[in-house]
Amino acid sequence: MATGIDRTFMHCGIRTQDLEVINKLCVEKGLDPVWLTDFILKVFHEQKVSNVELKDDDVEKIINKALNEIK
Repeated sequence: MATGIDRTFMHCGIRTQDLEVINKLCVEKGLDPVWLTDFILKVFHEQKVSNVELKDDDVEKIINKALNEIK
C-alpha cells in the first residue's frame, strides 16, 4: 500500500482509497462524484486548511451552493 500524501488528499483532504469508496457510493446513489468532490469536499477542505471554523449554517450554505450548481 502506498503511503504519503497524494494529489487528491492535497485538494480534498481525502486519501485516494477513501475517495474511491465515496465515488462508488455516489454512483450507486445516482450522484455525480466529480460534483461532490469539486463543490463540497474541496470547499470543506479549503475551509479547514484556512482554519475557518465551520458552523452548521456554513455547512448548509456550502451544500446549498453546490446544489444550485446542478440546477
